Amino acid sequence: MKKILVLILFVMLVLVGCDKKDEPVTKEKRLNVNVEEAFDVFMETFPDSVVHKIEYKNYVYEIKGHKDDLEHELKLDADSKEIIKKESEVEDNFYGELNREDLDNIFDLIAVSEKELTPEFELYKWELEAEHVFTSFEVEFKDGKKEAEFKYDFDSGELLKKELD
Repeated sequence: MKKILVLILFVMLVLVGCDKKDEPVTKEKRLNVNVEEAFDVFMETFPDSVVHKIEYKNYVYEIKGHKDDLEHELKLDADSKEIIKKESEVEDNFYGELNREDLDNIFDLIAVSEKELTPEFELYKWELEAEHVFTSFEVEFKDGKKEAEFKYDFDSGELLKKELD
């Protein structure tokens, strides 16, 4: 329980809001909806589905999942918890599965990435995706005109790609 509380506090400190104009996250605005709550909204909207992708960008969570031959997509406002988009379509791709417990590791990898950067870099977006038997995590930071991107094997934490522009 203590770990969950620490995680929630860390989420509030690390993932901070941004206005909806495709700008980096700023420290002044805090997220009202954390990633676990967004995951829960998806599962309530599409019961018995399996989540295979979660992305955060521009104060919006985009979550994709599937059940049988239907792929579901939900876009959720990270400030108001309003559902922006909800749709399902027939899809024949095979995806992996993300569990709610997997979400804890997102912020550990964000912190590892931040250690590689100067303090001027701010979190811009992140994406967690389960494809077949491989789960990847990508995180992007911006500092004015500079960008930094990291890609990890989510299960092992191994850094697969690092790009600094």
